[in-house]
Amino acid sequence: MARAGLALCLALAAGPGLAAGGRGLRLADATAGVPGLEVADCREVVVEETDAGLAFAVTMGGPIEKGIFTCVHVYVDGDGNPETGIGGSELWFRAAVGSRFRPLEFRPDTPGVPAPLSLARLSYSVLTDMEDLSAGTSRKNWLNHNLRGVPVLSGPTMRFTVPARLVQAVADRYGAAPALRVQVETSCADQPLFVEYRAVDDGLPIRVDGDAREWSGGPSASDAGGELYEPLRCLDLTRLRVDHEANRLFVTVDTDAPGFDTPLPASTDLMVSHSIVVLVEPLDSAYDSPKRLTIFRGRASSPGQEDAFAMKDRTVEAAISRRGFEGRLRVLAWSEATHRDMVPDKDTVPLRGK
Repeated sequence: MARAGLALCLALAAGPGLAAGGRGLRLADATAGVPGLEVADCREVVVEETDAGLAFAVTMGGPIEKGIFTCVHVYVDGDGNPETGIGGSELWFRAAVGSRFRPLEFRPDTPGVPAPLSLARLSYSVLTDMEDLSAGTSRKNWLNHNLRGVPVLSGPTMRFTVPARLVQAVADRYGAAPALRVQVETSCADQPLFVEYRAVDDGLPIRVDGDAREWSGGPSASDAGGELYEPLRCLDLTRLRVDHEANRLFVTVDTDAPGFDTPLPASTDLMVSHSIVVLVEPLDSAYDSPKRLTIFRGRASSPGQEDAFAMKDRTVEAAISRRGFEGRLRVLAWSEATHRDMVPDKDTVPLRGK
């Protein structure tokens, strides 16, 4: 009955892109054209109706097993109205594999530590109403659930099934064929390096120019490097150093490979965000607020600003105002890489049957 109901709802919608041999969709996506990020570039999404539900085959531009954390988000819109649901969607399904802190092909030496490729899971979220009794208002939010089973990888393709009961529940609510949109998100990050610091002398006359040759001594934290996906080693942090002058705190970060000062080619298909984040937290005061500086890849410098930065080769230097930072500090630095590819690039696509 669930399959018959789902088939009826699929047959209500019309549109191009019917997958060969059954009910569903075949959606091709443009090539992003960003060297080194083929594993983040979705090339095709195929959806077919089966007894179990909607079977997805999502194909990337390179072998997923050789890439990074990959999560496929499926957003299902039951009525085609962007004003209903959240962002227009009533069902949010996810298939994910990997760890954000290691490439998928990493094999840990420590017994009991799982390999990133073994960290595979399925989950979904449905709408729920949340009431604020004090304000007398309500709003919609996602209620998350885990599913048994894992996505299956084969070369550049990830396969998984959205259960028929979930799609049917959305279709029953509106009596129309559902539409969908897919977002493939790939990401990696280097875990924070941190030092505790207190400015107790006159400090150093440091120029924020990406050249750290004038740095000498001072507290530091180091990491071995070689931890991230090879094309993203410019985000693999190997050392954090901290110093100061009268009005500013200085931070320098070294990376495992050059390239952070080089912008990636612009892409109309793939959203790319690569950054190094510096966070300064006061330890001796409950009133002063932490300060956060996010430095994006390829933005070579920010001259003339109180909170300034510059990058060159494998070094990123930053200066942050010391106002409110008179006591002990904790200084942290970490990196983030996020890539998002939407299929289709805009709007949703209705499912339809033959």
